[in-house]
Amino acid sequence: MLSSNVFHKHIDQHCYEVRIQNPSDDHIPIAIVRAAIDEILAIFRSERTFSISYDQAGKPSSYSMTPKSLRKSENFLGSTPTKRFWDWQGEIPASE
Repeated sequence: MLSSNVFHKHIDQHCYEVRIQNPSDDHIPIAIVRAAIDEILAIFRSERTFSISYDQAGKPSSYSMTPKSLRKSENFLGSTPTKRFWDWQGEIPASE
């Protein structure tokens, strides 16, 4: 499992990144390690965005990690974001 303060991701034989490798039973452990390393490297290269969504009262309601390229499609209401975003470098302003 990869974990941060706001999100965690299980990397095991059931996750997409392992299944697409279509490993034999003997190679599942290797596929899991490769998928974990690839995900860690993507985080370090700031290719993953972590986000926190907030409800109407301003309390955190959900947490996610997505490819940074998908962040532009996230919803904002007026000038107050319903989400805040971070990558490896720190918080990403809503204007970016």
